[in-house]
Amino acid sequence: AILMTGFGGTFASFKVPGIFPVTSLAGLTHLPGTGIFSISSGNVDGGQIYHILSNGAFVGVGPTGYASCPALVWGGPAGPLFGVVESLGSIGNSLAYINPFTGAATELDPFGGFGSGITGVDAIAIDPTTGTMYGSTGFDYDGSPGDVITIDTTTGKATDTGIDILDASGNPPICTVAGMCFDLQGTMYVSIGCGQLVGGLGGDVYSVDTTTFTATLLGNVTGGQSVSDLEAIF
Repeated sequence: AILMTGFGGTFASFKVPGIFPVTSLAGLTHLPGTGIFSISSGNVDGGQIYHILSNGAFVGVGPTGYASCPALVWGGPAGPLFGVVESLGSIGNSLAYINPFTGAATELDPFGGFGSGITGVDAIAIDPTTGTMYGSTGFDYDGSPGDVITIDTTTGKATDTGIDILDASGNPPICTVAGMCFDLQGTMYVSIGCGQLVGGLGGDVYSVDTTTFTATLLGNVTGGQSVSDLEAIF
């Protein structure tokens, strides 16, 4: 199963009214080996952290201290919880530890940023077969979406691999790669955002071969609305 978050308080690709007191769910990840999901909000709701516990209870954890937290990933069964955080009005963002009990974020690099001029990171995920953290950038970095980066989880610094996610026709995604996850076998999945901003062209979900970074369209799951993040549960 692939679970997704998006605008309007959407979880598992359908709306759950009265459950999410937020309008821009941004990041989604689950703690391996548990039924616990961690969720972050975008700049509409001020970079908040939430958990859905294994008993279905929804918990508001607290603010990251940043305007937005566009991406989350648990580093493993014992943590830590990583997030991408950014300040209001800034296209720059950085990798941070997220305190899972308070929501507070601490940037790995005290000077902030991913280094090497890399900015606009909208998605992160960890390949469980290698332990490598990957990410992807949007238009803010070099004007085209889908740049593949690797991220050092001890320093927060990123390396541009020089590879773009392309479909079988050699075309980049139609908009920002907003979500990223891996299944247990190391297959990458990505989702596309910007649906409300680019004529309803968001909502595509792809599987990605990480040897070639060729993306295969699995389908559009929202009818053109953004999919902010996704998580593979198998």
